[in-house]
Amino acid sequence: MACMSTCCCCFTTYQGSIIIGVLTLLPNIAGIGILSHLLNVWTAVESDVHTWALNVTGSLQQSSVQIAGVSDFVNSAATDMHTVCVVLLIYCVITSASCLMVITGTHQASRCMLLPWLTVTLLRLVACIVGVIMYLYIVCNIDDGVVVNQLLGFGIIEVPEIVFSSYFWLCVFSHYHHLQQLEEQVYPMGEEEPVEVLPPVDSDEKF
Repeated sequence: MACMSTCCCCFTTYQGSIIIGVLTLLPNIAGIGILSHLLNVWTAVESDVHTWALNVTGSLQQSSVQIAGVSDFVNSAATDMHTVCVVLLIYCVITSASCLMVITGTHQASRCMLLPWLTVTLLRLVACIVGVIMYLYIVCNIDDGVVVNQLLGFGIIEVPEIVFSSYFWLCVFSHYHHLQQLEEQVYPMGEEEPVEVLPPVDSDEKF
């Protein structure tokens, strides 16, 4: 049975799935635009950051070894940030494609097209929950009470996002089950009727 019959108490799961697909598509499209622009200007930004780091270390009259260490750290951090941006861009593209599929699949009553969005969203929810648990575990081991309270505030911000995403997932999942029930009604899996075998026709019989 479906988990939900309505979405937000005023929409059907059909309407809710389309709205959810649009709401999750818009931020991912924005993310694709921002990350693409950032990667296009990455060389100039990396050069500016590297120059700024060298100017700061030079003004502090650090030794050449320390300046080289700072330079290596900046290069390593820039490489890591570039990798993170590429991974996020790929994630936004995949999520955007799944959002388009859930919109199209809901409109065309094709439950198979809802599966990519359900899978991507479920994996993201699991990753967020595990990340929040690990974050809270690390924060709780800090001795400074003031710092702990500040860090807990940042961790709690993620909780509403998990709640809303879980509700959206349940709505689309319920519509998936609704489509499955409709398919079972149209194509029932009953027993096969016996086939009637006709007697052989006499070749000498006259019509």
